[in-house]
Amino acid sequence: MKSKTDLYELIRAMSKTEKRYFTLDAQKSGRHSRYLELFQAINAMESYDEAALRQQFGKNLPTDKNYLYEAILRSMRDYRSAGSYAARIKEMILDARYLYERGLYEQSEVRLWESKSLARELGDHLSILEINKEEGRIIFDLQKRHYGRLIAEVVTEHQDEMRLLAEELQYLEQCYQLAGKIISRFELKEAEEKARFQQAYNFDTAGVPRSAQGQRRYYQALAMYYQLIGDFDQVFFYYGKVLEWWDDHPKYKSDEFHRFVVDLSNFLHAAITKGQYRYVPDLIARLDREKPTHFHDQAVLFQKTTIYKLIYYINLDNPKQIAQISESIEADLLRYNVNPVSTIAIVSNLVIGLFVSGQYEQCIAWCHKIIKDEFKANPRTGIRKGMHLLNLFAILEIGDVERFDNQWRATHRFFNQDDQLLPFELKILDFVKKIANVPTRQLKPILHQFKSYLMDLQQAGAVRPPFGLDEILLVWTDSKIENLYFPDFFIRQRDK
Repeated sequence: MKSKTDLYELIRAMSKTEKRYFTLDAQKSGRHSRYLELFQAINAMESYDEAALRQQFGKNLPTDKNYLYEAILRSMRDYRSAGSYAARIKEMILDARYLYERGLYEQSEVRLWESKSLARELGDHLSILEINKEEGRIIFDLQKRHYGRLIAEVVTEHQDEMRLLAEELQYLEQCYQLAGKIISRFELKEAEEKARFQQAYNFDTAGVPRSAQGQRRYYQALAMYYQLIGDFDQVFFYYGKVLEWWDDHPKYKSDEFHRFVVDLSNFLHAAITKGQYRYVPDLIARLDREKPTHFHDQAVLFQKTTIYKLIYYINLDNPKQIAQISESIEADLLRYNVNPVSTIAIVSNLVIGLFVSGQYEQCIAWCHKIIKDEFKANPRTGIRKGMHLLNLFAILEIGDVERFDNQWRATHRFFNQDDQLLPFELKILDFVKKIANVPTRQLKPILHQFKSYLMDLQQAGAVRPPFGLDEILLVWTDSKIENLYFPDFFIRQRDK
């Protein structure tokens, strides 16, 4: 462990099933009651408290923590190996070495053959090379009959696997490079730049790789390549080829399900970003059909599916689906112990969906969950301030004057606690109060002023509100300018 909190973070990341497995594993041994007590003490903590642990466990706490950390990882290796083909390959190689050391040479060779067969299904060239090395050692040590032919076969396989591995790594490196360009918002503005870029990667003459993993990386690299040169028909074609690859490699999909979800999410992201919504329903339906057995895979699937469903439903203005999905989100966030970044992403998109679809009471309730940090996600101050502002606009729509005034004062107090208050935050806060308080006949000019301000904010290139709040409010302002509808009670109160 490098940090005092490493053990705490490891325990926090474990699912309930994994914690139960470790507890039973430790109890069976009968020698780890002290470490099990430490495990339970840390597991009960809402936030890590080293001083409390030191008081309970004494000066040997650092040693005990290191032992427990290693014990958990050993236990989790056992827990995962039953359902992991990759782990099974490693175990069979270790079995083969044990059998060889005991003089059971034929049994050792059978074990190596079984592990190689599984490694080929996974396209695991590194494991095949390791198995090849063990097979060569047996032939060399035993001076077996037909030694020359057998060694030649081992050497030939070794060289072929090295070529396949090199091919896989070549396209993996290209994926790294292309992804870096996409992340940095790299653009090919001139024809000459595009020509140099195309020449540098030169996919057209390469052909589909022989190695299984190389094929997946090849299709991924092509999808990113075409994304960078702006050919989105090809982007969607090659992301489709990536998904076909997963269908053709079910064992690898079982072992690396989270990678499958990431690949499918990349396809979804490309489709939504470019407004290609015709691809989205089938992709979401495909995610919904997946039934992973491992808890971690279920958590990854929940996070990715939920975020993209919300983005899709928001863009298609589908309030019924947004309301439906909101019912289960809170329980699932707690159930899957979703990390803070993903929690904020999911809840922010849900709040936006509820607001734009006119479900204001639910929107207010979810805004308060982030404002009060009910999920212990520690949202950035900017996110909280954005939720405060959207919350005020939702209350404005409901028409509860007293509630609006109380919340506006609370928001103003919260903003004034921040030493790094941004100009747009106070400006939007002032505008929402003006919109709430001016007589109806003066409302339209205020809305036009607010619209102009939001448009200037987008064009200025300055720091903008979080989660696209300015764009949301711009759409809201346009709708109000076209149709000055507010709840009757609110208008009567304002016009007194």
